[in-house]
Order: sequence, then C-alpha cells, then structure tokens
Amino acid sequence: ISKHNNWLIEGFRSFLHKSRAHNPKLILIEWGENVDESKQLINSLNMDNNVIWLPILPRRALYYILKFCCDMGVGEFGSYPLSLWGSTGWECFSVGVPCMLSVNFREYQFLYSKNSIRLLDKFKLLAGNQ
Repeated sequence: ISKHNNWLIEGFRSFLHKSRAHNPKLILIEWGENVDESKQLINSLNMDNNVIWLPILPRRALYYILKFCCDMGVGEFGSYPLSLWGSTGWECFSVGVPCMLSVNFREYQFLYSKNSIRLLDKFKLLAGNQ
C-alpha cells in the first residue's frame, strides 16, 4: 500500500491484542488510492468492529473530530526520498493533537536543504532570535 496504511492497521491490531483499553477505535478517512486494499486488510484481520470509516469531510468537520474525538492523529508513512508529511500533520498540529508521521531523510539532509534553512530562518524570526 503506497502510504503504508498496512503498517498502521497491523500496528493497531497489535495494540488491540495488548491493550486494556475499552473498545478502542481506529478512525480512517475514505481517501486515497488504497482504500479498498485497506478495507480488505481490516476485514482479513477481523478488525471491522474496531475501525470507523468516514467519508471525505470538510476541513472544519475534520478539525472538530481531531480535537474532540482523537487521542492521536496519524499521517502517511511515505518511503519516498526527501518526503516529509502531507496535510495530516498540519491538521493535527493546528488543533494541538499529537501526530505520528514518518520522514525519509538521511542524517542532516533535511537540516541543510535550501528550503529547510529558509524555514528555520522563519522560525528564528518568529521566536525573536534574529
């Protein structure tokens, strides 16, 4: 699966077997090219009762769900070179919800790219460290 949703689904299955949480749910959005494969995997792992599928929602509704219904957000686990994260990270961060993401950079590659240096300079300006 391109964004490695299978890692999340299989990890959640492991969590279900080890957790003492009462009726935990994984909330997924019906978005992306691997929805059918993800649904098949969930079904094959007998996890249908622990997964809630939501349709594509307006951002306002998504922010509400993240803020009031989720303990954590999860972005994509991209394996593409120089990949950071998509909109999921920003959506979680904007409402103060922890977010699990992956990045694919070699050591120091992100810190010393032209775009990241400009980004770090902006953070310094915002923090008052000119």
